[in-house]
Amino acid sequence: MSEADKGVYDAMNKGISSANGKWLYFLGADDKLLDENVLSAVFSELISDKTKLIIGNIKYDLKGKGAIYTHNKSGLVISSWSRKIWFKNTLHHQAIFYNRIIFCNRNYSIKYSVLADYAFNLYLYKKKVEVKK
Repeated sequence: MSEADKGVYDAMNKGISSANGKWLYFLGADDKLLDENVLSAVFSELISDKTKLIIGNIKYDLKGKGAIYTHNKSGLVISSWSRKIWFKNTLHHQAIFYNRIIFCNRNYSIKYSVLADYAFNLYLYKKKVEVKK
């Protein structure tokens, strides 16, 4: 679907309301999965009905066009579901599978042009949402 929206988070919210699967995942146009086995690896493990988030790590392509600076020369960013999240964005939406039930009562806030996913993850952390890494 392509239509006018109020920014990336409005577009993501439209995707949420259009989706019909149990799990939601957001992959940007310039992002890619590490390899073709990621999805089968993530969902081959037994996932409890209580699990609402599945988190993993991301890796920046430091050789790619427009690569950003990271403190880690490998480009690896280790996700963390801990108090660290209050001080630093330790999760990126490219590293999270959301159980769609999470979005039943709340979506990304479109008042933020950036970091609405961070604000949403802080909300989920405060609510002590069950996570599997």
